[in-house]
Amino acid sequence: MKHTSKDGQSGTARRARPVDVHVGERLHQKRQQVGISQGALGRMVGVNFQQIQKYENGHNRISASRLWSITKALDVPVSYFFKGLNPGDKRVSDDLFARHETFALLTAWYGMPESQRKLLLELVKDMAQMTDLAGAN
Repeated sequence: MKHTSKDGQSGTARRARPVDVHVGERLHQKRQQVGISQGALGRMVGVNFQQIQKYENGHNRISASRLWSITKALDVPVSYFFKGLNPGDKRVSDDLFARHETFALLTAWYGMPESQRKLLLELVKDMAQMTDLAGAN
């Protein structure tokens, strides 16, 4: 499939590269963590919400200047978006915060009153200690 870029150059349509997908996923995670909509972030950095969607799904690459604006809007260093990438691998999936379950757990966690969080934390610590003791036997 051929396409023509804005500058008139033609080429072959590309698939999203793993780094673009990774950066987009990190953008999505941080935006949700901060609690702002795609539209709000778009307004902060000068694009519409559809462009933020395209960044988040890796369909469009984020330029260096736009990434800089995004880092300022989300109050994170540029390196945040590349955490978890390994130059030798296409993707690194051992980043705990890249997992959907971690985000879901943290969202639910902070939805609870502090008193419940303290009790649940103690329960989890006790369970982990029991697991350690059972594994030692």
